[in-house]
Amino acid sequence: MFDEVTVKFEVKFGAHFDLVEVLSKVAYEAVDRGEEARTLADILDLLEPALRRAEIKNVNASEVVNWLVSNDVLVASPNSRVVFFHQSATEYLAACELARKFRLDRSVLEKTLRLTRWIRHCFLR
Repeated sequence: MFDEVTVKFEVKFGAHFDLVEVLSKVAYEAVDRGEEARTLADILDLLEPALRRAEIKNVNASEVVNWLVSNDVLVASPNSRVVFFHQSATEYLAACELARKFRLDRSVLEKTLRLTRWIRHCFLR
């Protein structure tokens, strides 16, 4: 699903951008804070520097968020907040970020699993 969204982004904006990397951070923070809905400001704060690092100058973070909403990746909710289209998307993306953090620092898993809200998101097989 997210590979398809990345391809659509490239077609729309004419640039390659790893949406999963940014969206994973958004989802991770949502789960870590115990709040599914994220403020628009939070997402813009993550997107803007990521776009700059990717040297994408013709697109701003607000355009990307609006595009993500119009493509049903994010859903607008009251008070300038957004959520992912489905709980499973939040869980998948949060797990992607947790795995990335784990590769850098194995102790992150122990720290994270101390928070009981993560237990339901980390069904280890």
